[in-house]
Amino acid sequence: MRVFLAVIAVICVALAVSLSFFFIKSAPGMHSEGFNNDVLKTKEIGFRAAKVEEIDSTIDAAMTELGKAKTEGEKIQDLKEKLEEARSNVNKLKQVLPKDENNRLIEDTLALLPSGSYSDIPQIENIKNLLGGLEIYWEPDFKLIEEGRTIYGYRCVSCHGEEGNGHPRTPEKLAVAPRDFTGESHFIRSDGKIVKDGKVVFKFSSAQQGPALKEDIEDTIKNGLPGTPMPGFAGLTQEEIKALAEYVMSFGYLQWKFGMKEPDPALVNLKAPDDLAEALKTDDFRLVEDRIQKGRPFFQAACGVCHGDIENSGKNARRLNLETNWLGQDGKPIGILPRNFATEPFKKGAPEQIYRTIRLGIKGTPMPAFSLPPDQIWDLVSYVEFLHEKYQKENSS
Repeated sequence: MRVFLAVIAVICVALAVSLSFFFIKSAPGMHSEGFNNDVLKTKEIGFRAAKVEEIDSTIDAAMTELGKAKTEGEKIQDLKEKLEEARSNVNKLKQVLPKDENNRLIEDTLALLPSGSYSDIPQIENIKNLLGGLEIYWEPDFKLIEEGRTIYGYRCVSCHGEEGNGHPRTPEKLAVAPRDFTGESHFIRSDGKIVKDGKVVFKFSSAQQGPALKEDIEDTIKNGLPGTPMPGFAGLTQEEIKALAEYVMSFGYLQWKFGMKEPDPALVNLKAPDDLAEALKTDDFRLVEDRIQKGRPFFQAACGVCHGDIENSGKNARRLNLETNWLGQDGKPIGILPRNFATEPFKKGAPEQIYRTIRLGIKGTPMPAFSLPPDQIWDLVSYVEFLHEKYQKENSS
C-alpha cells in the first residue's frame, strides 16, 4: 500500500511539473512572434530600408529634373551638392538609431533642402515628407514592455486576445467590440469595396496624426470607458499602467514609433473655461446659461440627427447601427450606436475630453471632427454637460 501511494505521489509531482511548464510556455498575453528587442529591430530595419530606398529614388528624380535645366548656374550646382549630402545622411538612417540622434540627423538633412527656391521641382517637397516618416515619436522601453506583457496576460487578454487583434477568448458576445491594437481589422472603402489598410486606430485620441498619445492609452487603462465592457484599472500602480500602455503600443510598434507627430499643445493642454469649471464644481449651471443657449441650436442642427433630442431623454435619436472602420471576426464591418447623452454615461466625460472629441472626432467611426472656434466648442460642451446632469438628477430617485 505504501509503495502504491509513493508511486501515485511521484506521478502527481511529475504531472504538476509538466503542467507548470505548459502554462509557463503558454502564458497569457504571449504574442506568437514575441515582443523582444530582436524581433522589433528586424521589423524596424526592414521599414527603414524601404523608406531610405524610396527617398534615394526621389533624390535621383530631383537630380534628373535639375539636369534638364538649360543653365548650370551656381544655385543649381549648390543644390546638387546638397542633395548628395542629404543622400549620405539618409543612408545613415538605415540603422536603428536612438531617438535624439535619429531626429537630429533628419533635422540636419531637412536644413540642406531649399524652402521655396525650387518649388517647381516637386521631388524636393516629397523628400521632406518622406524624411518626416522616419522621425521618431516614441522610443520603446523593452523592460516596461516585458512587464506589461505579464499584466496584459491577466487583465486584458480575455477580451483583446493574445494577438491584440480584438478577438476575445470570452465565449459570450461583448456589447462593444474590443479594440484591435494591431490594425489588421481596420479598413477603408475604395470604390465601394472594403480594403484593409493595416492602420492602428484608437477611437479616443488626442493625436492629430498617428494612433494616439501614450497618455490617451494610460487614461483609458486607468479610468476605462463607462457604458462599455472596458473597465478602469485604478487599482494598478502608475508604473503598472505605464508598462501596460507600453505593451499595448508594441502591437503596432512601427506606427507608434514613426507614425505619430507631436500633438497640438492647444489640444493637449486644454483647460475648461472658469465659468464652466465652476458650474461643474458647484452644480450651478446658471453660471453658463449664456453658453447653454448658444450651444443648443448648434447641437440640434449638427448633432441631433444621430444623438437625438437630449432635452427629451434622447428621443428621436437615429438609433441605427452605424458602420465603423473595423471588421469583426465575421468579416463584416462592426456597427456602433450613437451615444444618448441624456441617459447614457460619457465614455470620456471630463469637459476637456468632450472638447477634444468634438474637435477631433472619434476615429474609425461616423463621428466627424468639427473645426469650430474654441468658444463655440465650449458652448456645445456646456450644453451637453448641462443636459446630462439635468437628466441624472431627474432620474436619481
